[in-house]
Amino acid sequence: MPTDGTPTDGGAGHPGPECDCVLAIHRVDLLDREYLGMDDDFGEVSVETCRHCGTRWVEYLLEDEYETASGRWWRAPFDPADGPRPTTLTARSYLESRDWRIVGGSAWGGRVHVVRGPVTID
Repeated sequence: MPTDGTPTDGGAGHPGPECDCVLAIHRVDLLDREYLGMDDDFGEVSVETCRHCGTRWVEYLLEDEYETASGRWWRAPFDPADGPRPTTLTARSYLESRDWRIVGGSAWGGRVHVVRGPVTID
């Protein structure tokens, strides 16, 4: 299992809700976004809530400003039953430990993928 966040299944299928919010990345017409801030590694943390199904998504965005096409993000649904909502201090480890997450960004040619199993975000 890759530990570098490399997409493993080309986006084929996902265990998420049957809603457009699963692949509706940054759609302001569907998702309400709450920016939580930046962590110590300059990763930007947000929580998005789908206006249609109510699913909450934790998102972590990382970019190396000195490197072209280095933007990458990871997002996974958050269920309050899992415990406290992730913060800027815990979002990265939360996303690394999920059974699956959606990833994308310029580092992956702008494509969106489903990645299963634990990963290391860097």
